[in-house]
Amino acid sequence: MPRRVWEMSEDDLDKLLRRTARGFAQSGKLVEAGWQGFADAFDAPKSADTFMHFVFFAGAHHLYSSMMTMLANGAPVTDEDVDLYKKVGEEMRVFGEQLRVAIRRRGH
Repeated sequence: MPRRVWEMSEDDLDKLLRRTARGFAQSGKLVEAGWQGFADAFDAPKSADTFMHFVFFAGAHHLYSSMMTMLANGAPVTDEDVDLYKKVGEEMRVFGEQLRVAIRRRGH
């Protein structure tokens, strides 16, 4: 098994992420685990670590709070709500592809 994520096949990486995400979420450390993976993949310098950590969490907070706000009215989920979440999902899918390319480039 490869040691670094950029050495893993897409299938192996997906399996790893599925296997580990639930455990991190259950321990209340899902975003922190994402940060650690990101920082490791990009060799985040310790001098920028605090700021980058803050920015990473700010993005996660924005996404989470926006989604919770859209759900908070207690009304049943509508087709429009589903469409909004699909758009967020597509935005994250596109970014995920860009991130994987960037990580793989760092590994070479």
